[in-house]
Amino acid sequence: MTNVALSRKDPYTRLAALLFFAWITLMFTTPVGEGDYFWHVKTGQWIWQHKSLPTSDPFSFTVGGETPPAPDSGRVPFLLKQYWLGQLIFYGLWKLAGPAGMVLLRAIAYTGILIGLYRFGRRLTTSASTPLLVVLAVGSVLRNYSNERPQLFAYLLMPLLLALLERLRTASPGNQLRWPALFIPLTMFIWGNCHGSFILGMVVIGLAAIGILVDDFRQGHRQRLPIMAILAGGLLAPLLNPNGLGAFQEFFALAGSYTSQVAEFTSPIRLARQHGVLDYAYWGTVVVTILVLANNWRRLATPHLLLLWALAGLSLTATRYVPFFMFATPLLCHYAPQWQNSRLFRFIPLLLLLLLIGTANYGNVLKFREERAFPAKACQFLREANPSGNMFNYIGWGGYLMCYSRYPVFIDGRTLVVDLLPVHNQILAGREWKALLDRYSINFMIIPGTDAISLQAYPLLLQLLGDSSWELVYLDEVALVLIRHAPENQAIIDRYALAKEQLTSHIQARWQWQMANDF
Repeated sequence: MTNVALSRKDPYTRLAALLFFAWITLMFTTPVGEGDYFWHVKTGQWIWQHKSLPTSDPFSFTVGGETPPAPDSGRVPFLLKQYWLGQLIFYGLWKLAGPAGMVLLRAIAYTGILIGLYRFGRRLTTSASTPLLVVLAVGSVLRNYSNERPQLFAYLLMPLLLALLERLRTASPGNQLRWPALFIPLTMFIWGNCHGSFILGMVVIGLAAIGILVDDFRQGHRQRLPIMAILAGGLLAPLLNPNGLGAFQEFFALAGSYTSQVAEFTSPIRLARQHGVLDYAYWGTVVVTILVLANNWRRLATPHLLLLWALAGLSLTATRYVPFFMFATPLLCHYAPQWQNSRLFRFIPLLLLLLLIGTANYGNVLKFREERAFPAKACQFLREANPSGNMFNYIGWGGYLMCYSRYPVFIDGRTLVVDLLPVHNQILAGREWKALLDRYSINFMIIPGTDAISLQAYPLLLQLLGDSSWELVYLDEVALVLIRHAPENQAIIDRYALAKEQLTSHIQARWQWQMANDF
């Protein structure tokens, strides 16, 4: 029985699929909340205006010049050049529609990913419901990854790569392989110029190649040289990027002291054990994957076994890899029970979807803007007051300040020099902050009063209360601006100085805003 015939006889699953894709598109129209989005936009603007890739950082005063603070590190050239294609796309959308362009891109891209995964799963099973259950889980997980970064293109390309590899795996020796022959290298070339995670794509191709060779050997087939040539092209194509093998150097050079401070490197196991954070859709999928693979180990295609186990294992090491594992789960449809003859089972996807629709929070959808967490009003104040000297800024606002403040930043989400991250944290913690600000000739600060995760007030504020060399000149519920007493800034202090006791009202306003969960 064909999938088309099944879909005609299964109106409940068809209705559930249509409702799901419409609903999930709506749920992805949340505001831009990723600070890295803005430095990608700003870099794309620089590339477009200069018609070249930057060789030194044009946006910060701590990493400026041809010789970075760590000249032996490949991190600076890697981050300046690796994302250029995605950054140009981001800048084009930003120029045309502002943050609304990013929101639309995310909603369309994520919905497209889920539709593609659904169609992929339908080709692997005669069950109409199982692929929909898979994409319900994938969509639930993706809602936790707003991902306004070029990594979004990796999310688009990984499912495409998996579908093309499956077409190669099932090709008979006499089949024409024009589409995979063209699109696997092209997919990897685009990936290699959008995001450094193309390394994972190369690993996926390598595992698929091993699996195909093993299965051909077991079945006594001749080795299919055209297929191996296509896969070799896929392995070589992403290396045609401005950094060549630089992504490998950067990946293996990441220090544990840095990754331990970056949320996306946190293991889902650690999140569950230490913080009680459980993504039930992800963990449920992990359990189902183990059960399905264990129950079908005799008839598993070796590429499927290698890919699912490898991506599942990788996802357990860091949350950044969770979506890539989820994108491979349609492969499970090939081994899942064929439930299309059960009338009761046909209702399950629709009932689950109605449960999701009925319990979802719609307070943050259809907001085609950046999140209120960014210091829009404070940036306007900086443009009007125009203080002199270097700026110390909160790291999460670095990209936004690049776009809207006209000041070189102290640090931003790129962390081009990883040693600046502990300096940033030390200043906000109020430890040796005076010496550190003097070292970098800081004349003014733009910071939040409370941490975005713990909601705790930064200890630096307590230090500033009793320090007469710094004045509070601006505050709202999002940001504070403080300025050092210096002759060049005296006119600003005379005009805008506020009582430091108002720091308390700022902290209270931030708490109220943060507790409202407008993220």
